[in-house]
Amino acid sequence: MKGVILPPAGSATIEVRLGDGRADGERLRVPVELVGWAEEREVLHARGTAILSPFGTPPPSPLPSPALDPHPRGVVEAYDEELFHGPTLRTITRVIGSSDEGIAALCDPAPDPRAWLPHPHRSRWVIDPLLLDAAFQLQILWSIGAAGSPCLPCFVERLERYDRPPSVEGHTVRVRIDERSEHGASSTVEILDADGEPILRLHGAECVIDPSLGRAFAAGRATRRGPGAP
Repeated sequence: MKGVILPPAGSATIEVRLGDGRADGERLRVPVELVGWAEEREVLHARGTAILSPFGTPPPSPLPSPALDPHPRGVVEAYDEELFHGPTLRTITRVIGSSDEGIAALCDPAPDPRAWLPHPHRSRWVIDPLLLDAAFQLQILWSIGAAGSPCLPCFVERLERYDRPPSVEGHTVRVRIDERSEHGASSTVEILDADGEPILRLHGAECVIDPSLGRAFAAGRATRRGPGAP
């Protein structure tokens, strides 16, 4: 669906809409939409179903790691020359390895919600937004190495969150490529805590591979070198 486009200076208003929940055994299925406005018309940005449960979901056994080779570039070089993220979103601390089969890295979590939100509803994240973004950042690095062009995420079939106490460092993010074509790929992403236990898993994480994204990323890097870049 249509992405959220931020103006060069200013902000965009996004509304989170929840539909009526529908019972599914002991769970509740709730439709969710992200809606914005363009030229005074509503625009649908994203749609999904949240499945709520009164019981925690214990973590499953970790998935096998993809076979990996040493990654050809360091983290600083990757952020300066391949990605477009400013200092706030630079979650990757070390790329463990990459290959045609996938990529894995050590990543830092997001700071306390109070560092990013003026009035957070919770004292800690339900789903860490920076570790989630690390999955998509690693998809880009994989795409550049395996396909010669960057990519952008476009769809996630299912996201599963598991009950684990939060850890402050030592997270591993693994991207395993399940399907690949000339213009896209689909992967399974697993985020592990410092003990190697899964805390989050994405199934059917699809991305679009497009050489023209290289120019857009370069423009983003140039913009973020200015004063006050995020």
